[in-house]
Amino acid sequence: MAKVKFTISHALSRFLITSLLWAAALGIIIFLDWYFVARLDRSAALLSQSKNTIATLEEKRASLLRERAGLIKIEDKLARIDKIFVDSSEPLSFIEKLEKLARSRNLSLELGLPQKREHSLSMRIEVEGQFSELAPFVKSVESFTEQTLFEDFSIERFSGKGKEVRGRIVANIEVLAK
Repeated sequence: MAKVKFTISHALSRFLITSLLWAAALGIIIFLDWYFVARLDRSAALLSQSKNTIATLEEKRASLLRERAGLIKIEDKLARIDKIFVDSSEPLSFIEKLEKLARSRNLSLELGLPQKREHSLSMRIEVEGQFSELAPFVKSVESFTEQTLFEDFSIERFSGKGKEVRGRIVANIEVLAK
């Protein structure tokens, strides 16, 4: 009988060892499953969070692009507004523009020294030449980009007949200045 007990206890120990190995394997599988599922859940949460962050960043980017487009429009408008004003410290470009216009219409031009006022430059102007060219000269000056106003304006006709009539304009010009 001792042999039977040994066989039973040997079979029992084999069964217990096999059962323990299967239980350990099953425990390892369950642990690994839990571990990878937990990691997968964390990865899914990170992915979802990343997608939300990307969506938010894309919205902010679109908003910034709209704001940038608005700023560009404002800069363009400011540049156009800036052209209305003569730089009071550098009125030379405006004076050159007047001289060029006078030359193109065969008119002589004399300018007084520009005087700085609070928001403008003022200067005395005398223009002489063919009478028929004086009015177009004034109209051209008034259509300059810079805002120009004629004050104390006088025009006189003084010599010649027909197309040879000559005249003179004497006025003060006031130009918006920055």
